[in-house]
Amino acid sequence: MRAVEPLIKALGDTDPEVRWAAAYTLGQIKDAKATDSLIKALCDPDESVARAVQEALGKIGKDALDSLKAALENEKDEKIKETLKNIIDKITKE
Repeated sequence: MRAVEPLIKALGDTDPEVRWAAAYTLGQIKDAKATDSLIKALCDPDESVARAVQEALGKIGKDALDSLKAALENEKDEKIKETLKNIIDKITKE
């Protein structure tokens, strides 16, 4: 889908509302191509954006699992690791 690339780019916008909208929309599209960019956006300083990113990854689901597991293995931040574990658990229980 052509909309995925501009939405991925929008995850880096300076406006948190734009980042939130991008994350939300990527979750609705459910395109696994956005997985790595969404994982990078998990540490967004805006809590609503971070939650939208988490939800988007959950909606992408099983197509995101390999990337999520790889990110978990490489992540140093304990809060992000916990978030990744929760997303993985949610997906694997579906």
